[in-house]
Amino acid sequence: MSPFYARLLPLLLLSLTLLTAVCQKDEETAPKPTIEGRWEYRSSDGYTYDKAGNVLAHKPHTFNSYYLLIAPDALRYMQPTTNNQFDIDVIRGRKGDTLELGPGSDAPQAIIT
Repeated sequence: MSPFYARLLPLLLLSLTLLTAVCQKDEETAPKPTIEGRWEYRSSDGYTYDKAGNVLAHKPHTFNSYYLLIAPDALRYMQPTTNNQFDIDVIRGRKGDTLELGPGSDAPQAIIT
């Protein structure tokens, strides 16, 4: 191997290593958005189902007399003028934007979008 190539080889290897490091996908991506926090109420849709899963009734609601405050363990209904809580649903589980609500809730699930 000629002296020129002997000096060029380490430089070429270093360049390839740097290029590989720069072009790798960044594993540290932005954090996943969370649904925790304050949500302004715009509308909701209530559904009643039979045992077979068929929709018996659909009741849409549109009013803005409260906002939702979602914490890791609860869905809180808050008055906008006083910021007082007037109702609460316990969150038993979460899958994406679907909250599974505990006993005593008006519905077993809330889908937040």
